[in-house]
Amino acid sequence: MSAVYRAYDTVMGRDVALKRLLPIEETNLNESAGESLAREAAALARFSHANVVTVFAFEEDAEGPFVAMELVEGEDLHSIMKSGALSWDDFRDVAGQCLEPLVAASELNLLHRDIKPGNIMLTVTASGRFLVKLLDFGLAKFSQQPSLQTLDQRGSFLGSIDFIAPEQLELRPLDQRTDLYSLGCVFCYMLVQE
Repeated sequence: MSAVYRAYDTVMGRDVALKRLLPIEETNLNESAGESLAREAAALARFSHANVVTVFAFEEDAEGPFVAMELVEGEDLHSIMKSGALSWDDFRDVAGQCLEPLVAASELNLLHRDIKPGNIMLTVTASGRFLVKLLDFGLAKFSQQPSLQTLDQRGSFLGSIDFIAPEQLELRPLDQRTDLYSLGCVFCYMLVQE
């Protein structure tokens, strides 16, 4: 649904990640790239957490809208798991860091709705610990009441089938338990590698 590029912020003098949504014809979304990207930028701007990628700016140029955000150096959990399971200590550390932003998001009634290993980035700190960054709040939604799963213009749901909660598949109302179910699937994958 999007393309992410490494870019250089000439004003602040730093590397950033630049995210652009693909044209609506390629994504089959029900809304324009600008609307979808603006929603993601707004959600992330309102939600600041050490384990979530920071948004610096939402801009538009001749190629369309884009979001400039924190560049995370590291690997996603899916890539890391290809080389084997984490140690028990690393698993507990990563699991705890994954839960932290979901707890904070629940206070804002924010759902991620696409928790999966590819959206969990791990970088190694100077002390040798993993630092977790939760990526892609592109399907995120603020909701005081349970909300329904987002569908594309063909009526297909958006999300990753291997880690999706049953209520998403059944198009039933979603709440914070939806993200916890998906994260539980990720934890199972981390432990048994299936």
